[in-house]
Amino acid sequence: MLNTLLKLSPNVRLGIPNNPLPTHALFEDLSTNQIVLGAYEWDAELGQWRPPLTASGLTSFGADPLAKVSLDNRNLLADISDNSRGNLPDSNLAVILVHHIMGSLADPTGLTRTKPLQMTRRNGIGVHFGSFGRLQLGQFEINQAHPNFQGMLDIGIADYRRMVAEGVPQAQLRKVVGFRMLAIYGRMSDEYRDALVPSERRSADPKDDYIRPATPVTDDFNRIDNTVLGSPWTEVAGDIDIVTNRAKAVSSSGVARYGTALSGADMYAQANSFNSVDSADRGCGGAVRYESGADTCYYHRGHRASGSIVTHELVERTAATDVAHSSTGSYTDADGGVHRIEISGSDIELFYNGASRHTASDASITGNLYSGIGGRHTGINRLQWDNFEADILAAGGGIAFSQAVIIG
Repeated sequence: MLNTLLKLSPNVRLGIPNNPLPTHALFEDLSTNQIVLGAYEWDAELGQWRPPLTASGLTSFGADPLAKVSLDNRNLLADISDNSRGNLPDSNLAVILVHHIMGSLADPTGLTRTKPLQMTRRNGIGVHFGSFGRLQLGQFEINQAHPNFQGMLDIGIADYRRMVAEGVPQAQLRKVVGFRMLAIYGRMSDEYRDALVPSERRSADPKDDYIRPATPVTDDFNRIDNTVLGSPWTEVAGDIDIVTNRAKAVSSSGVARYGTALSGADMYAQANSFNSVDSADRGCGGAVRYESGADTCYYHRGHRASGSIVTHELVERTAATDVAHSSTGSYTDADGGVHRIEISGSDIELFYNGASRHTASDASITGNLYSGIGGRHTGINRLQWDNFEADILAAGGGIAFSQAVIIG
């Protein structure tokens, strides 16, 4: 079985109208333990596009994807219309091709292709190939001509318009703009307003469009037992109660959104997380970038075996559907430790009691300002949370690793 390495938004392909196709695909071939590149295949029986079922026809990055490997099948890196126009990068080196996919060919709206990877001030931009290591694609630079820098600004504008449509109050939007100024430029200034606020939303006085962000939220759940979490929580999926001063999932899963928006989409969420029964692919933790009106977020869960948390899993939850990506390490972490998830730009990192456990990247969920908790199990009354906390990350700091590509 091939696990998708680079998750890309759909693109309609000529010849098969109205059927979405991920334009580009990177895979981890588990039979050879190599990173490979190949086009998706049309499954006539299922009526949908799917990853290749075998390694046939794929181009391998070799055992060391960090090497500047030449790839002959550059036509796999563009859709039919791109091929017909000859819209391909000048080089066939792996580092150039990956940058081409996630830079100049990317779509800031995410509607036709993947969104561009977002830079971080600390580590620039690169691609992490799971346990193989990472390709450094470039340093952070404030350069309007740079495809990833401009894409980062365009994503922010698109997210701003979406938040306006969702009814986010202007006071909250001002905090969001202030946070983005600090995260991108390192300081707040009137001159940066035009790059971060849509033209139709700009005030006569630039300072009316931004303020300094500050919105930490906490909940220790220390209150009388109740069949609901209570305000300001919204139980989006499953059933979570207050039991003995903890939040407890009394159903097989539980996902809840905290009702106070943070000041920016680069954030962390954490909680002491308890999983009372051993089970693969099950556990609980904090959730970030929760959408205000939909069951969409990223959350952290730890899998327990022999009484310990042995792997940590990043879950992308979109419209109530979970897609999970597990850590590659093996651990013996005690149940009840602090499970923390951080996201900065496209970078995502999972921590246990302050120690990094998994790094990945995904560009699909951007701009959402809410945090929360999430978990899933095979049975009821098995997951609990305590001492929830969430806040924006230190402006401009990001998290201590570069861009990474999500792997299963």
